[in-house]
Amino acid sequence: MKRIKYVIISMVICIVIISIYIQPLSQRNIGGTKEFMYIEQKNLISNDNVSNGFIATPPIMLDSDTKENLTKFHIDARKLVEEFPTTFFTCSNTQQKKVAITFDDGPDTKTTPKILKILDKYDIPATFFVIGENAQKHGDVCKEIISSGHQLANHSFTHLRPTDVSIKTLINDFEKCNELLKDITNMDIQYIRPPYGLVTLNQLLVLREKNFKIIGWSVDSMDWHTSDKDEIVRCVIDGIHPGAIVLMHSAGGSDNRVATVHALPTIIESLKEQGYNFVTVEQLLKE
Repeated sequence: MKRIKYVIISMVICIVIISIYIQPLSQRNIGGTKEFMYIEQKNLISNDNVSNGFIATPPIMLDSDTKENLTKFHIDARKLVEEFPTTFFTCSNTQQKKVAITFDDGPDTKTTPKILKILDKYDIPATFFVIGENAQKHGDVCKEIISSGHQLANHSFTHLRPTDVSIKTLINDFEKCNELLKDITNMDIQYIRPPYGLVTLNQLLVLREKNFKIIGWSVDSMDWHTSDKDEIVRCVIDGIHPGAIVLMHSAGGSDNRVATVHALPTIIESLKEQGYNFVTVEQLLKE
């Protein structure tokens, strides 16, 4: 009986060990992301097969709700690109090492000036998607963005969620922001980033008719999710690719984006070492 018992125990142990090592790739997690997605992403980037519609999977630990929401976001964004490939962009199709860093939710007087100072130190341009309500309060910061050689773009007037409102409400909100920005800068704004990154197909159809370019991102710094500087750096560097549009924030958060400010120099230096050139979204998409 003892021998049979030992045999059974040994078999159980072997089964457990084997199940661990032959576990399907789709069930293994690395940094909170599915391993097969991680490998596929690395292959795409290393082989220069990234094109508009690509969105990198963050390489950090994420709770199940956040992972589910990001997966749905990626699917919905790709559908928009498939339907309107010359209107909705997550990135450029270029194979040149060019990257556009973008900042949402400003301007303010606490974080945006710090980011502008860092960009000036490294002599690189960026794109600022500003909220009309904030631009109305801080028009001088908008002017500084322009005078420093950066692109100013539309992030709506009130930061509403496009998929929750009618076409008319959304268009009015975007156009109100554009009118304000034109008053401040004397420039017509063509580039829009919808709050939360998505619009409906019907909304996108109308936006296309008005000659707007809708800008998403292919690399999410996740600075809206984490306050860990190293995680923000990792999210950008791990997902970077030629033609990338990087999402960051220049205002908001419970601590005024301290981690974003701290992470930015490291990100810039690392990308420069990899041979990347920095451009605005407008410059990137006109390649």
